[in-house]
Amino acid sequence: LQVEGFAEDGDLVISRTFNAPPYTRQLQRLEPQSGEFGEVLFHDPQYDFETVRLDHHSGHVAGVVIDRENTETVWLDEELAQRQRALENAFPGMTVSLVDWSEDRQRFVVRTETSGQPPIYSLVDFSISDARAIKLAYPELFEVPLASRELISYTARDGTQIPAYLADAIRGLAGAEHQSPANPPSQA
Repeated sequence: LQVEGFAEDGDLVISRTFNAPPYTRQLQRLEPQSGEFGEVLFHDPQYDFETVRLDHHSGHVAGVVIDRENTETVWLDEELAQRQRALENAFPGMTVSLVDWSEDRQRFVVRTETSGQPPIYSLVDFSISDARAIKLAYPELFEVPLASRELISYTARDGTQIPAYLADAIRGLAGAEHQSPANPPSQA
């Protein structure tokens, strides 16, 4: 059992791990006076969550970060969930992460990326409907074709399904000039 923070009504928010398959953690309320477990706020039987996202303005638990096909945040705070959906619509085909936000939730620092492009940090201002790129995470890789990535799963000896990524540099670089043992540089 681990205390993760507070809910808006003052209940503690805790995480605990199941001692039986699939051994994933759940996020749950704990009433501080009685010590009684309350409502389950988040549980995914296939994927564990990595960390809890706190709203640093209010101090309340706002969401959980999980690794499914892409790293994503499941927002417990409905206003942040709406902002996330709006930004996903504004950046179609990209993985969008809310990095930080202003107290009035009008300005957001957003990280966008695809499997073939390194992350870009942008400042989004909902009050004036504006988005501006502010920083490339890896500027030296911005024009470089990256390896493709495919979500796969494999079975462990005990029968547990384990998700993993398979990176394929050759397919990911299709159409780009590249060297590999199967495609050596041409001799002039």
